Amino acid sequence: MTMQGLYLKDLVRGLLSCVMLAVLALSFTACNSSENTNPDGDNDSEVDIVDGDIELDEGDSEFDSATDGDLDSDAVEDVEIDDDQDLDSDNAVDGDFDAEVEPECAANQCGVCDGVDLPDFGEQCGTCGVYECAADGLALVCNDPGINQCDACGPPVEDLGNDCGACGKRVCSENGKFSVCEDPGSNECGKCGEALPMLGEACQNSDGCSGYFVCAADGLSLLCQAQFKNQCGICGGPNLPLFNENCVNSNGCETTYLCNQHGTAVLCDESITQNQCDVCGGPDLTDFGTACENTTDCRIGRKCTGTMECNASGDALVCDASACNQCGYCYPVIENYGEYCVADNGCEGVVGCAVGGAEGKCSAPTPNECGVCGGGNVIGPDLGTECYNEIDDCSGEYVCNEEGNATECNANRNQCDVCGPEILGLGEECTSETGGFLGVWICSEDGQNRICSSEVCVDGDEDLDFDCVESASK
Repeated sequence: MTMQGLYLKDLVRGLLSCVMLAVLALSFTACNSSENTNPDGDNDSEVDIVDGDIELDEGDSEFDSATDGDLDSDAVEDVEIDDDQDLDSDNAVDGDFDAEVEPECAANQCGVCDGVDLPDFGEQCGTCGVYECAADGLALVCNDPGINQCDACGPPVEDLGNDCGACGKRVCSENGKFSVCEDPGSNECGKCGEALPMLGEACQNSDGCSGYFVCAADGLSLLCQAQFKNQCGICGGPNLPLFNENCVNSNGCETTYLCNQHGTAVLCDESITQNQCDVCGGPDLTDFGTACENTTDCRIGRKCTGTMECNASGDALVCDASACNQCGYCYPVIENYGEYCVADNGCEGVVGCAVGGAEGKCSAPTPNECGVCGGGNVIGPDLGTECYNEIDDCSGEYVCNEEGNATECNANRNQCDVCGPEILGLGEECTSETGGFLGVWICSEDGQNRICSSEVCVDGDEDLDFDCVESASK
């Protein structure tokens, strides 16, 4: 029903009430007596309302012209009682004012007569809003509060995070429209924070040592209070700073400090020992010193024997048996074998094998009679045989020629004009060991040799006479 219809219905009800009051005023008993009698004896009409019908006493000509006690329909054709009946026989239920009263205008969704139709009224808009009527009812506006801090549609929740209660903070309510106080109260450590139900319970620290949970310094968390392991892995054991440091054990071997059986002290590791080759930690060489043979046969037809000895590194054994040396015998190697040498006879050669092959010997050719190494037999008369040179009238003996392969007679006059050996270098300067000038070479008195003289200078050079004498005197 529209607002105009409601208004008309109320108006009709008011008129009907006035009519009823007028009817009741005609009867003296309407308000003063339940017996409906006239105290003055008048025969005025009386009006009774029974089950919604208006009944009149006979003689009431104003509303009942036939005086039959029925209300004239034409007298009250505009007065109807909303009793779901058709008393006025107009084929319409009395009181159905909506069907009979036409609205004077059509109101829109905002109640404005003949206003613009607003079909989006009440529909969602924006993020969280709905369309509502504008102030004049002729348009809609989007009332959108947006998303607040609680991720809900609604105005901001201003007091979020504020302290509340003993230890609480104001937090979002379930619907996010307002805040509520979330107060866990003080925890087991007496601080405002999350509950710490494990306080005092057993725990293990990062070293695996057992202890109990205690409050952290800030009282907001727990710590496992337990002793830590020492260097030997003992919980609560003493600190052992020498663990794994270097030491020398009783075997003379350098090793490190290790834990004792209980992990309460350190000991120098005695498990490191010297092997048969005096190498610490080296392998055990049980065959050390035993007899062995060389793997190669020598030319004498047997292997060289020896004993098992340490190699250079001391981690293995080798057979210390003389290998066949360069001469094919079980003797040490000849170090300078094949190298240059000078034999006792003065001839050059190379080191070879001595008799028996135990050592080396200078192998050089044998000199001939003239001292020529490997020169062969000397041709001619035997050395030292007397001879005579008729030309120089000199006697002598056979000597080796210059090549050393034959003999010749040395009976010749020499540079000193006597029968004797050739004398070379006569007239040349003779000097001291330091190179100082001493004189010149001259013949000895017998002419068989030469001597250095400071008194005689080279023949034919007169300018040297004084110089030779002066130089020799210095």
